[in-house]
Amino acid sequence: MAQLKWSASFKKDYLGLPEDMKKRPQKQFRLLKQNPKHPSLQIKKTKGEVLRGYTDVFEGRINNNYRFLFVIDNDVFTLLRCGKHDEFF
Repeated sequence: MAQLKWSASFKKDYLGLPEDMKKRPQKQFRLLKQNPKHPSLQIKKTKGEVLRGYTDVFEGRINNNYRFLFVIDNDVFTLLRCGKHDEFF
């Protein structure tokens, strides 16, 4: 099973989510650890440099409007950012 790490910027983003959105990501993160290919995550690799200093950034779905960005190093998923889809793309 993969491990999750929260970056400082991810923690800040998460704490800034509306209260009704803070529970939903937890379900998605459990799925990410257990089965990164789960269809509800809709994981895909981003194109170009989405976040300065990071290459090979992936996007995962929280719901229709919210996404999270992460990188993978072996079996460690480092969560970088989360927020509304249009904030990143």
